[in-house]
Amino acid sequence: MSSTAKALKVSTSATTIQSIHGLPQDIIADIFSRLPVKYLLRFSCASKQSHLLISDPQFIKTQLNRTNEIEGQDINHRLRYGVLGFGGLPGSLSLSSVNYEASDHSSTELTHPSTNSRFYPEILGSCNGLLLVGLGGHTLVLWNPSIRKSDRISCSYHKYYEDRFRLYGLGYDSSINQYKVVSAVAPIRRHRYGFVDDHHGGMRTTRLHRTKVAVFNFKSTSSSRRVQEVPYKIASNAMAAVVNGAPHWVVSRGGEDDDYVIVYFDFVEEKLKEVPKPRWLDDITSKLFDLGVLKGCLCAVINDGVKGNSEVWVMKDYGMKESWTELIVIPSDCRWSRDKPFGFGRLVPLGLKKNGEFLMVADRARLIVYNPRKNTMEDIMLTQNDRFHGAPYVESLVSPHHHEGDYGIIGEK
Repeated sequence: MSSTAKALKVSTSATTIQSIHGLPQDIIADIFSRLPVKYLLRFSCASKQSHLLISDPQFIKTQLNRTNEIEGQDINHRLRYGVLGFGGLPGSLSLSSVNYEASDHSSTELTHPSTNSRFYPEILGSCNGLLLVGLGGHTLVLWNPSIRKSDRISCSYHKYYEDRFRLYGLGYDSSINQYKVVSAVAPIRRHRYGFVDDHHGGMRTTRLHRTKVAVFNFKSTSSSRRVQEVPYKIASNAMAAVVNGAPHWVVSRGGEDDDYVIVYFDFVEEKLKEVPKPRWLDDITSKLFDLGVLKGCLCAVINDGVKGNSEVWVMKDYGMKESWTELIVIPSDCRWSRDKPFGFGRLVPLGLKKNGEFLMVADRARLIVYNPRKNTMEDIMLTQNDRFHGAPYVESLVSPHHHEGDYGIIGEK
């Protein structure tokens, strides 16, 4: 942490505030933009001048941009966190924040909005410090755990269904400075004995080839409209990987080959577009893979069911097929740090630590750290609940109440 940040974080006393306010406004804004969110909240309560600065939309944007720009540098208050969500009972949602740069991988229980739902809540997306939580039915919650603000919206076009193949994504439309939600739902027909998932058990599911996409603008939550009916099949209910403010997923074109492709939702043009996948996957059309984000770059994890290896590829130059680079191969003989076979199926990366270790979610059931030098895995958190999932987020001041014009972090003083 810089010496300025260390000095300012010690106290928010009247003396400290007064000395800071003796500086030019642009210097004050620059200093504040380097501070952790929790200290900005304290300063905001200390004086009207600080409150007005920290609640200013341009300052909030500057603080967020600075956070994203220096990701990975050795500055304590810019560390990324992994948010873990797993609901054991309908209507329950237990959330923790894990500082995965900390040596002990310490976690903190987060205060979350009450669900009061008969459905299982689920984290559906993450973007710039905002989390999208689905509560079932028509209800979605946009939540910033850093400033403890949330807002509910209603999906008036179609419901949030747990028993359908569906994708949700949270992203940013830079053309209008707004956050939006996109939803894609592919209804599936009921078999006599219920639903059959063709990616678990080797059996085929009858799916309708009419994936419907809708977009929701938080500036006017009462209005949503059908964007398009797309020629893709939803491959899995995986969480989107957000790169450049856009959610990315793996979907299928359908047909006999069931070719898997990477798509993202362009919030400006409001349409799905394709991103080239690693070249060597072109000849392996039936292989399903998972997406994540590492150091701001889109990454793909290919799990080889035959060899048992997991390969992590990174697109270093976004949109350029030739820039896909193999980062690591996690061999099937990878062992726990406790010297016993680890055993895993699908891996999704959450982050890359400064020491070269990878934070990952394995089989949606455990949070692990992989050490490529020692070829070992270590559990951070383990649950028997198969609804366990994880989403990366950064601490930010971004308010979920954009549609109300509330860009600040607290009420008027």
